[in-house]
Amino acid sequence: MRVTIVVKGNRRRTAYPSPPKLVTSKRRSPGWGICMFLSGLILAGFGAQFLGQRIESTVEPTPANLTPALPLLTLQKMRRELADLFPLKTPIARNLHFRQYDILTSLDHDLQGKVTSYIKRRRPIYAAVAAIEPKTGAVLCLVSYTRDRRYRKKNLALLAPFPAASVFKLVTSAAVISEGTRGRTSTIPFTGSKTAPPNRWNMKTSVSYRSHWTTLEDAFATSNNPVFGKLGLFDIGGPRLVYWAKRFGWNEAITPEIHLQQSQLQAAEGPFSWAKTGSGYTTTTTLSPVHAAAIAASMVNDGIMPSPTVIRSMTDNYQRLRYTANSWEGNRVVTKEVARELRSMMRSTLMEGTAKGAFLYRNQVIRGLDIGGKTGTLTGETPPGRAEWFMGWAKRQETGKQLAFSALVLHGSRERANPQRLARYLLTLYFAED
Repeated sequence: MRVTIVVKGNRRRTAYPSPPKLVTSKRRSPGWGICMFLSGLILAGFGAQFLGQRIESTVEPTPANLTPALPLLTLQKMRRELADLFPLKTPIARNLHFRQYDILTSLDHDLQGKVTSYIKRRRPIYAAVAAIEPKTGAVLCLVSYTRDRRYRKKNLALLAPFPAASVFKLVTSAAVISEGTRGRTSTIPFTGSKTAPPNRWNMKTSVSYRSHWTTLEDAFATSNNPVFGKLGLFDIGGPRLVYWAKRFGWNEAITPEIHLQQSQLQAAEGPFSWAKTGSGYTTTTTLSPVHAAAIAASMVNDGIMPSPTVIRSMTDNYQRLRYTANSWEGNRVVTKEVARELRSMMRSTLMEGTAKGAFLYRNQVIRGLDIGGKTGTLTGETPPGRAEWFMGWAKRQETGKQLAFSALVLHGSRERANPQRLARYLLTLYFAED
């Protein structure tokens, strides 16, 4: 090997010769490329299979794959799991997330939002609206509004401190018609003003030249207190009146799902206590908006009062169904024949009774509906104010679509909202989709 020493300046460098180049042939056989291509495919297949096995073996199994489908929760277990969620506070969203559960409610979010905005523009002291499907009992609207800070976190639609007022006349009418003591066209004498409370002057059974005569249907439509006072005092009596009130849900739990405050019935004070109870002229008979809507649903549902429900379904974090709404069988409160008579009386309230003004001029949507209702007005103490009710039902004959509702407004020194017009707005929104 030749080594050349190069001297540059004061430094010496040794230069080694480069290694000889390998002489290769530039021409390759045609089969060489095909062999390389096939080899690559084979190696790629084995590699993909090997890597797939490695990846599949390293992926950790999820709990959904390990845990089999769980049985659905019973109603009692569901209530225990959601104990801190009830009673539902306002505002209520259609989809709720509570702990590890995703809850789908039956509420119509668009309907509820528009009704809430309608009430907020008028700013009453207290207001509540409830609407349910008569056949299933699914709650579609559950609106609560107040300017009182003590009740802002409470859902007024689920509370029952409000006097039932003349809405209780529906129970008295159902009792006298069911027991056969009176009919829808029966004539009854009364003395004095229709709005006067029962007293010793207008509770006389004797008839004088000062007496007026009216039918049961007209007395119901105009909310005649002396007539219904006589029915409660003489025709039905205290024990039977309590019996019929319990059939309609007073002092009872009307739904196994919702944490709903029970409507209370207690005998009023004084010698004409049952007369005041029968006419609704007492604050000891209370009612919640949801209960009022359920009573209205029983009229259009041929006498069967449904159990109101809010929760449609409930799933956990792994999208497993844990609870689904059951079609609770309602309670029959009256027969089909009595329900038909009561529906006719409730129509009279809108045609010639206390709700005539709100429904006198009907828009295109309201004009095509079959509507019945009952009003009620009485001043309560807790919360203070004049409670004004309008509860009823509506049905479109062509499609069979139905809705039962109740609207409650408590007034102070100034009347800011009207429950009848509020119910009219609710019906216009709900049936405008048809």
